[in-house]
Amino acid sequence: MMRKIYIAPLALVVVLAVVADTSSANVLVQTDFNSATVKNYANNELIGGSTDSDLTARVASGYTSTQIVSVVDLGGGNHALQFTDGSTDANGPKALKTITAGDVTTGATGNNHVNIVFDLTLLSLTGTRPTFQFLLNSGTQESSGGTVSAVQFRVTGAAIVKYNNGTTEITGPTLTVGTTYRFTATADLSSDTQDTWSLNVAPVTDLNNPVVNASGLGTRAANVTPGIIVFNGGVDGGTLNTSPYVQLDNISISAVPEPATLGALTLGGILLSAARRRRRSA
Repeated sequence: MMRKIYIAPLALVVVLAVVADTSSANVLVQTDFNSATVKNYANNELIGGSTDSDLTARVASGYTSTQIVSVVDLGGGNHALQFTDGSTDANGPKALKTITAGDVTTGATGNNHVNIVFDLTLLSLTGTRPTFQFLLNSGTQESSGGTVSAVQFRVTGAAIVKYNNGTTEITGPTLTVGTTYRFTATADLSSDTQDTWSLNVAPVTDLNNPVVNASGLGTRAANVTPGIIVFNGGVDGGTLNTSPYVQLDNISISAVPEPATLGALTLGGILLSAARRRRRSA
């Protein structure tokens, strides 16, 4: 009888310990582009149609013929997003998503972790290769900056992965053109001083053998609240090519609570289930 008395209250204690933080995951971007129309997208046009988890195209004024954000059909109904940058303007092409206020939080509670997953393929082409960059920025700034960029990494024209640890840029490996890589990053925004993040890059065909596996990185901007997600296909403003050079697919970005909170809720559920089973078997 004593065991029946103590197990259920323990589960309740665990659940009540986290009830003050009842956050659930907020989906920020979720798309495989399969429902998106195959075409070139105009500036400020929603890529995919109408859902709030889709991205928006950004093409600089006057460069619609040389900055191209396009959805292409890879066959079998499988679509993907491609960038072409044949302009000298660094304001496009891009695909971005403005984050609704409150969907991502900073500090000890709330949805203070941002999980980022997408597949990237460097396409074969002749001539110079523009640089691709990913940004998780504060406010609505679409370019990188030491006071706005929480997560920042890029793939250079030489196919080299570069990512920030605080204000220091780290040079990673050279990717193989034509190989699809899964980029997985998590930003931990729970600190009040210096937030951290991690980056994993692995071939989709060999996810257990990453070419980048870095954790405990400092965010470039020490402590900011994200306001925009940017897939930047026009970083350089001087490296041009009239052919598509990078392809994106299977994008999933969400804001979630502290992992420890989720673990506590799971443990609470396990203990409550155990208590019920004991009562039924008594």
